[in-house]
Amino acid sequence: MASAIFFLDLKGKALLARNYRGDIPMSAVEKFPILLSEAEEESSAVPPCFSHEGINYLYIRHNNLYLLALTKRNTNATEILLFLHKIVEVFTEYFKELEEESIRDNFVVIYELLDEMMDFGYPQTTETKILQEYITQESHKLEVQARPPIAVTNAVSWRSEGIRYRKNEVFLDVIESLNLLVSANGNVLRSEILGAIKMKCYLSGMPELRLGLNDKAMFETTGRATRGKAVEMEDVKFHQCVRLSRFENDRTISFIPPDGEFELMSYRLNTQVKPLIWVECVVESHSGSRIEYMLKAKAQFKRRSTANNVEILVPVPEDADSPRFRTNIGSVHYAPEKSAIIWKIKQFGGGKEFLMRAELGLPSVKGDDEHGGGMTGGFGGSMGGAGQTGKGKRPINVKFEIPYFTTSGIQVRYLKIIEPKLQYPSLPWVRYITQSGDIAVRLPDEGVNMALTYHEAILILQMEATDHRNTLCAASETVPLGHAVNRITSKKYCSLLNTPQCDTSAMDGYAVNWQVTQTASEHAPVICQVRDTIAAGGKEVIIKPAETTATGKKIPICVEIMTGARFPRVDSPHPLNILDCCVKVEDTRPLSTSIVQGDAESSQRLIQILKPARLNQNKRLAGEDFRRGDVVVDQHVMIKSNHVMALASVGVGSVEVLRRPRIALFSTGAEIVAHGIDGDSGRQQVSDVNGPYITSVLREAFPCEVDFLGILEDNPTTAADTISSHIKQKQYDMVITTGAVSMGRYDFIPQALKFLRATVLFHKVAMRPGHPALFAKIASITGERNSTIPFFGLPGNPVAAAACLRFLVFPFLRCLLFQGSEKPRQAVVRSLDLNEEHVASKHDAGRNAIARFPPDRDIFRAGTVIHQSRNHLEVEMIQDHSPGKISPFLAADCWIHIPREKTILHHGDVVDVFLI
Repeated sequence: MASAIFFLDLKGKALLARNYRGDIPMSAVEKFPILLSEAEEESSAVPPCFSHEGINYLYIRHNNLYLLALTKRNTNATEILLFLHKIVEVFTEYFKELEEESIRDNFVVIYELLDEMMDFGYPQTTETKILQEYITQESHKLEVQARPPIAVTNAVSWRSEGIRYRKNEVFLDVIESLNLLVSANGNVLRSEILGAIKMKCYLSGMPELRLGLNDKAMFETTGRATRGKAVEMEDVKFHQCVRLSRFENDRTISFIPPDGEFELMSYRLNTQVKPLIWVECVVESHSGSRIEYMLKAKAQFKRRSTANNVEILVPVPEDADSPRFRTNIGSVHYAPEKSAIIWKIKQFGGGKEFLMRAELGLPSVKGDDEHGGGMTGGFGGSMGGAGQTGKGKRPINVKFEIPYFTTSGIQVRYLKIIEPKLQYPSLPWVRYITQSGDIAVRLPDEGVNMALTYHEAILILQMEATDHRNTLCAASETVPLGHAVNRITSKKYCSLLNTPQCDTSAMDGYAVNWQVTQTASEHAPVICQVRDTIAAGGKEVIIKPAETTATGKKIPICVEIMTGARFPRVDSPHPLNILDCCVKVEDTRPLSTSIVQGDAESSQRLIQILKPARLNQNKRLAGEDFRRGDVVVDQHVMIKSNHVMALASVGVGSVEVLRRPRIALFSTGAEIVAHGIDGDSGRQQVSDVNGPYITSVLREAFPCEVDFLGILEDNPTTAADTISSHIKQKQYDMVITTGAVSMGRYDFIPQALKFLRATVLFHKVAMRPGHPALFAKIASITGERNSTIPFFGLPGNPVAAAACLRFLVFPFLRCLLFQGSEKPRQAVVRSLDLNEEHVASKHDAGRNAIARFPPDRDIFRAGTVIHQSRNHLEVEMIQDHSPGKISPFLAADCWIHIPREKTILHHGDVVDVFLI
């Protein structure tokens, strides 16, 4: 019960009041803004109700208004607060927007509504549809009714009688909002699902609806079995139309619905839910002058679903400027008013994963501590904050909407519509929607490591390769066509002419009209007169048409034509005089002149055609190979020998190609020697394997210049100086080192990169072998180039280095050279290595030969092809897969990729295979 309702502006000034009981003085309203300010100073969370001098204050805020209810009695606070929200709902339906101006413009209607909605402080009618029947906004005078509408006094006060629709339909939306709080290390601290079932009813009469859900309590109450998942709902709230007694008895939701749109029920599920869109962030600060963000977003729902309008808000320092972004999907922009980066993805497919990199300047240079910096690497390195530190650090917020999907698994099992009087057919429509509620992901503190999967590493490499294409494409060179194999075209090549330039013969034979040959056979050949002989390379020949003989007949004409020769033209428009096919020599027979003795044409050459021909048989039409303007070889294509043939056919003699990338290669290790082992040196020596191997593999696979520059000293300063010196001398486009990237005492490459002012994008990848792999970009060393230089630090063990070369360096170079991703072949594993340290028990291995692999990492194993056909490939794993042993790798002719999701491998399983 409320004694009075007040509408106040944000300063506490009363705009409109309705005093139902007359026991509240206006001085109580004047104290409200003062009391509210004092409460806000004491606590950031101000309760919606409080007491002062024996008066209870209950309020809500909507837009620029306060709705305040006052009472001196001990009342149900929840009831009054709900009534205030109902006032907002009704007034919004009437005025579209409830704000200060609409209060002043519609005060007459508002007083009428307040009188109908509450009587002597007790809530009455709050259904908008019923109120609109007798309180309107039109200017005509309302008819005075002797009594209120029947619907107000009926048991079903929310629905009027006599409603009629030509088409009876019900639309039911199951909408779930997901609230999540995720810690910096990825643990879900709080999760809940807030659901609501909203309906739009366009039904005639007074129908009764029965709704069945997969409610766990319903199955337990009725003793029914369920095939699918049952949902245990909490805090269920129903619209007043639902028969609660029946729901409590057998969990059936039975109701007579209001007309139009309403919320049937709401519920909550306090259950552990994984984030539907998983977000991880790495922050790297560069001496307080700039800050970089690496953001990874992964959809953790099924592939058949798609999230729409995904928006990821990442907080950044307030004084950040000069933003630069890179992403492989969507759009990114900097919102300075929110001090945040906003990454928008229109459609995010299930199971997919995307990366975004952002770089911002920090002009005020507040220092690493204040900006939360201090990271020396990307994924796998230490991480800092984003805009604030400690408890005040703002989290990442995620927004999305997934249609036809529910997180809880709630399902509408049935919706029955019963109208005993009208008994009409109806159409129920059900839709499921999951949307983000309050999803917050806390930014990690400095020193926290984040694992980098192989797929994430590939995404980073592809993004960086795309950025470095500009440097490679800036300069091109022209080479003779015969020297262009395995080079990349820098422009598109189109045909400047038709090939063939005119209609030509595809073989030696006779050009003839195809229609005159249709009756030809061995026993009844068709006789033709040979008018001329045409060789390839000549000019166009014009032939006179057939002439009438002394007997009054016309002998069809033909022309002997050689392969590649131009078809002749007959000087006659008659269709039977057009020579439009070529009969090969084998299907003709020369005719003796004695057969036509006495004829005027007896001295000329005749042939017999023994088989019928088709239109354009053995005839190459002008432009049938390439027409003028056709693309022969597109831009950024690796030229093969068949491309040389096509380019030569259209007259191309030289080709513009991209410059070969220049790659500097170094080995590391004091024990490594480049040219043979000296057995008398008295110290341990190991012959360099990686240098020659990587050099030969790269030169064979890509159009690049690879210079092996020797072995770096085990000193970070010296190594950095050596690398820098070589880059200055030859302007290398990429640097590769092998060894010294792990965690040992002499693994100096990460320290050397600091001296080179390099940014480490990742160090350590969840793959085996090759876990210590490192990728960085070295800052520009000379003023001649503005771009950074990619750097790969590969492991020192030969097989591990070979795996990283194939599955990290190769994807980077393929993207850099516009070659796309390498597509694996599908193969069946027919023999497994049972000596794996992660093999299953002997019982399992003997029964089904199961091999187990470590979880959460991609496995790359050398293998051999044991059977190969056109559509079938069978492989066997190399038994000894030690990354330091070379002899087993010598027998390998393929790599077998086992993805991180697959931890058990059986005989007969299908795997991805990359041939060596």
